[in-house]
Amino acid sequence: MLVLGGIYVVASTVVRVVAPDGPVADYAPPLLAIGLVIAFLFIARDPASTEAHNPASTAGRTPENEP
Repeated sequence: MLVLGGIYVVASTVVRVVAPDGPVADYAPPLLAIGLVIAFLFIARDPASTEAHNPASTAGRTPENEP
């Protein structure tokens, strides 16, 4: 999250220096923020554990409920 925030700060600063007026200065930061939010949603997903994919897993079994 901090890396994506840093990218936003640097990119919006570059936009304000390169194009201080006009439509680029108006629309680039919000579009960049939307793009970074989408990137965050894909990067921040927690992968499923290998136990969840293995049908022979013993995850969740306790000595009380074994056959």
